[in-house]
Amino acid sequence: MRELEERLARQEATSEELSQCKEKLEDEVSGLKGDVEGLELHLQKAEQEKQTKDNQIRTLNEEMARQDESISKMQKDKKQMDQTIKQTQEALAAEEDKVNHLNKLKAKLEQNVDEVSIPLPSLKAQYTPPTPTRRNRRVASCRRCEHTRRQS
Repeated sequence: MRELEERLARQEATSEELSQCKEKLEDEVSGLKGDVEGLELHLQKAEQEKQTKDNQIRTLNEEMARQDESISKMQKDKKQMDQTIKQTQEALAAEEDKVNHLNKLKAKLEQNVDEVSIPLPSLKAQYTPPTPTRRNRRVASCRRCEHTRRQS
């Protein structure tokens, strides 16, 4: 009987150890379940963040495409404006050439006028009117009143 009691005591001790191990393992399993749930939650958050980042990337790519189109259009407009500016500058240069040419002609004409007008005062100073005769008097009087005709 003693053997049985010893055996029973050993089995109870073993049972007690197994119960303690079981509790430890159950605690460890529940801790691991909590860790797994935390990791699953973290994974869900990471997937949501990934989806958000993917949406942001898509939006930024679309914006870049719009800006590329806008840049392309602006470059085309710039080329057209550069061409227009070039044509305008060429037209302006042609008009300036015309103005310079006309100014030279004007200067020549003014010089010619000055050359022609210089003798005129000296000619007036040298001019002496003819002495009036009977016939000349009648013409002179007609010229003054402008009513009568000159009779020759």
